[in-house]
Amino acid sequence: MTIEENIGIAFCWYEAGEWEKLKQTAIDSDTLDDSYEKWKSNANNAIVELNAQGLKINKVAMKMDEFNVWCQENNYSNNSSARSSYAAKKLQERRRET
Repeated sequence: MTIEENIGIAFCWYEAGEWEKLKQTAIDSDTLDDSYEKWKSNANNAIVELNAQGLKINKVAMKMDEFNVWCQENNYSNNSSARSSYAAKKLQERRRET
């Protein structure tokens, strides 16, 4: 069993208002879906596909104000790599709390 199958993958999850903040602040916003509805549909499809491959997906609620502070404190730009790192960090914190 791989680590992804055992503990899972952190998956950035956005509510509509947070999605709008993401679109306004991300340096790679041109790579994001055009609308929240399109993103949510694509995200749900990706989760289904990953689950079908036997991977455990853990949604991590993204709070963009908190994330942007974290980026500043850790000298990251708001891009997909930073968002993935942040989600993994939040998932690790969640696991330590349980």
